[in-house]
Amino acid sequence: METLFKPDPELVFLIFYKKYLYLEAICALSILRLYAHRARLDVLALLSLLLSFMGLIFLLAFRFWASTTGHWPNSQDHSVDGKMGLVCL
Repeated sequence: METLFKPDPELVFLIFYKKYLYLEAICALSILRLYAHRARLDVLALLSLLLSFMGLIFLLAFRFWASTTGHWPNSQDHSVDGKMGLVCL
């Protein structure tokens, strides 16, 4: 890392990958695993699909919720915790 304000491109890609591509990849792989084992239910693949799908909903619903309500919640807004937990379910 050269400076704090100019990070390495590898670090930027890692942050982008972990933020946006990782959950989609886990969803796709778990769907493929469930499709490959149609005769029996693969519990671990189903669990990983549910957890990654909940993470995707939380990641995308937060932006949608903030754009429809018109304000971004801050750390003092404690009503957000319960709403976002319900959105995930």
